[in-house]
Amino acid sequence: MVALTVLTNKEEEIVLNDLKKNARSKCRDLLEALVACTRSRTVTVYWACQAENKAVNECLGQFTTNAEYDKLRTKFLEDKKRWRSEQKRNEADA
Repeated sequence: MVALTVLTNKEEEIVLNDLKKNARSKCRDLLEALVACTRSRTVTVYWACQAENKAVNECLGQFTTNAEYDKLRTKFLEDKKRWRSEQKRNEADA
């Protein structure tokens, strides 16, 4: 039996998008505070919202580490392996 350890580029993109989505959902309150700070500002956004921006970047940094990426990648590989075995089982039954 062949062990699945490689993801296609499209699958890697899916995992990366999931990582970003999870990070954004966990940092939602901070992101909303940053958005509120940036409303009705143009040039002064950089100076006025530095604290909020720093908080968002720190939060996102906690949830977009290589360890988190590896966890999601491993989960994707397990799901892919399970899907393939179910597909083979269905083909054998047919």
